[in-house]
Amino acid sequence: MEEQNTSDPNTKKQRAALYTAKGVVGYSADLKEIPKPASGQVLIKIEAAPINPSDIYMLQGNYNGEFTYPVIPGAEGSGVVIESGGGLHAWSLKGKRVGFTR
Repeated sequence: MEEQNTSDPNTKKQRAALYTAKGVVGYSADLKEIPKPASGQVLIKIEAAPINPSDIYMLQGNYNGEFTYPVIPGAEGSGVVIESGGGLHAWSLKGKRVGFTR
């Protein structure tokens, strides 16, 4: 994903590949706002993310579940915590390399 600033220096935006409907993959040329983490959450700048069977199932439209589209793919990976929403443990992770799973 490509990170860009807009006219507001505090708002970061990104472009993303996404699932637009069951079994339909698209690319959004529109910049989407990067969400701010809530209390207990962190924002991770992803450095590596595998393609897993669950990603393939989702690409093919064979993954059961309730989803609100569009969905940005990527259920697990690793990266660096770049922002914290605060909370008991989240604040201590800023700047650290982490692994994650949805």
